Amino acid sequence: MGISEDLLPRVFDLFVQGERGLDRRQGGLGLGLGVAKTLVESHGGRIDAMSAGPGEGSTFVVMLPMPPASLASPAAMSPAVTGGLDGVRVLVVEDNPDALEMMVQSLSAAGLQVAAAPDAAAAMRAAVGFKPVVAVLDIGLPGTDGYELARQLRADDVTRSISLIALTGYGRDVDLETAREAGFDVFLVKPVPIDVLLAHVADLVTAT
Repeated sequence: MGISEDLLPRVFDLFVQGERGLDRRQGGLGLGLGVAKTLVESHGGRIDAMSAGPGEGSTFVVMLPMPPASLASPAAMSPAVTGGLDGVRVLVVEDNPDALEMMVQSLSAAGLQVAAAPDAAAAMRAAVGFKPVVAVLDIGLPGTDGYELARQLRADDVTRSISLIALTGYGRDVDLETAREAGFDVFLVKPVPIDVLLAHVADLVTAT
């Protein structure tokens, strides 16, 4: 759909979006390009956006440095972050399949046992059977959102003791307060680096 001249310099800022209809069929929260920029820059690269204007389409160019052929395998995550997490059961609830798979793989690589659920109903079933120590809940779930899911977990005798981490694209004070009232222990605004998420999981495990 193209990008207007005044929006182009800010297109990678979080929550920045062009005009769209009230039905929201044309996009999400204004996070995608910000996440892309963070990922590219974390690999030493850069990303640029170009557009002749509305209706003229857009071009995005990603430039990444070539690693030397002798580059060693990526270092494992710091023991200070992953220490004590081996075998810890974590439930991840996320309706975006790619985001869910990425978190499951990252947490599993750190030694945790991970169960995944795409919605609140599946999450409740998994929480009862899997008995996680920590649950990471996306707030923007279809149907029953993450806040209501947290309330359901806290109201059930079997699941009330699970430590809850909220993941959301909204970071307003009212969102934080709603999360606290729903029973969350930790409130994180996307995008969240995996080492930060692991550090919070470790803190919650230590506190239980």
